[in-house]
Amino acid sequence: MSGTIAREGFISLLYFISTISVMLGIMNILPIPLLDGGKIVILAIESVLRKDMPPKVIAVIDYAGIAFILFVTAMGTIFDIERIITG
Repeated sequence: MSGTIAREGFISLLYFISTISVMLGIMNILPIPLLDGGKIVILAIESVLRKDMPPKVIAVIDYAGIAFILFVTAMGTIFDIERIITG
């Protein structure tokens, strides 16, 4: 897709790259554990409770975030392969 946009001109390519950067930033702020948004949620919980969460709890939350991200990635890959196979 970037090759097609690059043929349209430098300004179009710059707009495309900036759009991807903004979307990546928005995705990173989502409150999914392991991403920055998840860390912000953990910090917010700790500030409300006025107590640090145990490292084991944070590790479990991070593992859940990894599992979620891997699941979403796997599902996207499966749907893409299915779309390629079925035409």
